[in-house]
Amino acid sequence: MYGLAAILRAYRNEFLGWRKFKQYTDVWPVLSTIATLLSGPTFLGMGGFVFVNALGTRKLPLIYISLLVAGTGLPLLWYAIRYWCRTADVRKAVRYGLTDFSADAAGRLIK
Repeated sequence: MYGLAAILRAYRNEFLGWRKFKQYTDVWPVLSTIATLLSGPTFLGMGGFVFVNALGTRKLPLIYISLLVAGTGLPLLWYAIRYWCRTADVRKAVRYGLTDFSADAAGRLIK
């Protein structure tokens, strides 16, 4: 299954992970939710914008650099932001959660 159905399934799985995290720790993963909903479309748009503008210059080195940035740099930045948000949510849950739980197990729920 490709296209819109795959995207909807991915967001559904993310939501189920957030809900499991909430049931496990009694705290919603707010930062992970915001990072997931905003960072993917934002970085996809930024990568497309950079690449299309580089194509408009017709300078081959600039086009290759934009491909490198859009294909490698932005996904790494996206992963780093999601990782930071996940660890911040786990720390918040450890601090404010009402139940005892494993921080590693809680982090795996919103991975």
